[in-house]
Amino acid sequence: MFKSFGNFGLVGQAARVAEAKIVQPVARTAVQKAVGAAAPRVLTGGGLNAWEGRILSRVTESHETMYRVWGGGSGRVGQWLTPFKPDFAQAAREALALPPGKTASFVSEVTVPAGTRLPIGVASRAFGQRGGGMQVQLLDRIAPELFGEGQPLTPMLEAAFK
Repeated sequence: MFKSFGNFGLVGQAARVAEAKIVQPVARTAVQKAVGAAAPRVLTGGGLNAWEGRILSRVTESHETMYRVWGGGSGRVGQWLTPFKPDFAQAAREALALPPGKTASFVSEVTVPAGTRLPIGVASRAFGQRGGGMQVQLLDRIAPELFGEGQPLTPMLEAAFK
């Protein structure tokens, strides 16, 4: 029906997920079962719980590639990432439940260094967006130069069908 949000792999031993299609609820359930740790009350700036269900708290053992979706009110450097590269801005906004004003116009490749603490799990429904995408929160600051240059995202899913 829709093009996949992207392929991703969880590097932790607790989970391996080959592909998630964010438009299918079964992918969220499979990810939640695979992750397996109790979700803490991690709140967004608006006081909302950023996580749906369980999360995996881990420390990276080696460098890992993740992605930062940004634009509008958010910059290239920040604490919220996703382990897979989105294809469309609209899909990223919906799956990651981005706040109003966050346009998701760009995506940057991020090199997360070994020893970085991070939780990984499913984005909760927020800001009128459905959530359900995989998200990562950097608990440790990493150097700004580890955030690559932004590449534009295609704005709408419908563009894939033209």
